[in-house]
Amino acid sequence: MPKLSWKQASNLRKKSTGNSVRDINFKEVFLYITPDIKPDSETSNTIRFVSPPTPYFVHWPNKKDADGKLQKYPFPDAELNRRKTRVCFSTIGPDNKIVDDPNCPWCQMGYSRQLRFMVNVISRDNGGKLMILDAPPDVINDVFEWVEAAEEDELENTDPSAWDKPAPDFRIKATRMNGGSIQWRTTATTKLRKLTEDDLNAIRAINPDAKNDEEALKLYPLETFTRPTPLKTDANVANSDSNSSSVDNDDNNEDIYAETKSSYSKAAVINPYSDSDDDSEEDEDDIEPIRVTKSVMAPVGSCEDNDNDDTEYADDDDDWD
Repeated sequence: MPKLSWKQASNLRKKSTGNSVRDINFKEVFLYITPDIKPDSETSNTIRFVSPPTPYFVHWPNKKDADGKLQKYPFPDAELNRRKTRVCFSTIGPDNKIVDDPNCPWCQMGYSRQLRFMVNVISRDNGGKLMILDAPPDVINDVFEWVEAAEEDELENTDPSAWDKPAPDFRIKATRMNGGSIQWRTTATTKLRKLTEDDLNAIRAINPDAKNDEEALKLYPLETFTRPTPLKTDANVANSDSNSSSVDNDDNNEDIYAETKSSYSKAAVINPYSDSDDDSEEDEDDIEPIRVTKSVMAPVGSCEDNDNDDTEYADDDDDWD
């Protein structure tokens, strides 16, 4: 999958190449802002973006019946691959439109598909730890609205993931609606700060074997987690097991996607990351192009020699738009 910048990439960014997927504790690294299934349940997390978002499509074990309703339908390789989802082979083109892959086995078999984004963030509510946020388009669109406003106001920096320039924190709030869908609201703090030394140390912490700061300031390789998921068979699993040098992003014992048990309807399938009340009936062929139309292709990476802001991160109500 390509990596999309918010507006343009900082010239200080360098491609992230570190961190073997086998060294990552998925439950500790992935940030899912998901409320309880009970209506009106809420949860939130305050984060600082440190990379552009990487788009991908995720397939769920659901298919539409004759009436257009999603029904549970197990993946044919469920016994060989314990993950709850499969990553689609389709991509996002340079014009931010969907480029469908006719060879995607999950599309061919009619499994439901949803657009998602992965992005490196520093989670303020998780001790300032570097994590990978898995976010819906609603969150990304809200952030881009800040980008547009920053451009109109002619701010010094219009990149919310900049390391070397002041940028806001964002509070992402998720509310469970009736029917099981999630309503998202993402707001930016009015205080803009450069990354602090503590922020940079959070990045260094995931690279303990780095020999210098250039190696230490590398982010999680999002391209590893957004690679297409092939259909597993007994033959290719055996071949994969015999090739010790291969790295499969599905080859782990952690279920990195949450599973929601809904009591609202035995027929309808509730997507735990759904972004609209009509998600159970959504036709993924009608997905609109990504709104980040002004963005350019850019690598995820890091920078060095940032000026530090010693101001504490206050969570005052009047700090938020």
